Amino acid sequence: MGFHKDLEFGRRYEELAASMVSSSPIEWSPNKAFKAWDFRTPTTTYEVKADRLAHRYGNAFIEFECSSLASGICSSEADMWIYFVIRGEELDAYCIPRLELLELCKGCVVKSGGDNYRSRGYIVPLIRLKKFLVSLPAPLVPTRRDNRTTAVPPEEHHRPSAPHSQPEPAVPRPEGSGSSPSAES
Repeated sequence: MGFHKDLEFGRRYEELAASMVSSSPIEWSPNKAFKAWDFRTPTTTYEVKADRLAHRYGNAFIEFECSSLASGICSSEADMWIYFVIRGEELDAYCIPRLELLELCKGCVVKSGGDNYRSRGYIVPLIRLKKFLVSLPAPLVPTRRDNRTTAVPPEEHHRPSAPHSQPEPAVPRPEGSGSSPSAES
């Protein structure tokens, strides 16, 4: 999937997350290159990720670097991360305070992935995120209709094939990695 399709895919999940967390007014990030957060309410900022591979391997990929620059968890300033795990026509959603997610990343394996393997991230077992799992109405599959996200039955939905990844705030690099962390196996 190309950059623009990834961007649209991610935007649908950002809209879904916004509809989950608040009936308050939502302010969207100022532009597509903005790294601090995806949207905010009057009291909280949010970063949203959607992952189509996490269910297969049982791990979340928490990006911290892309093209040797801080990204993902290391560039985000969001208070909360909403991490969607897509399982066919079903979704799991984890709502995790960013600072707690950083703690959960400590000691995790680091791998390259996404964006032609230009990104590096922590491989966090989903079991570590279990306490942050939130309930979603079923079936709930985001799709674009009249420029808003709506829930539609799975039989009406055509699911895209690649997740959107966005940057996060400056955070400590993996231990013993110097300025550029090296992948562990």
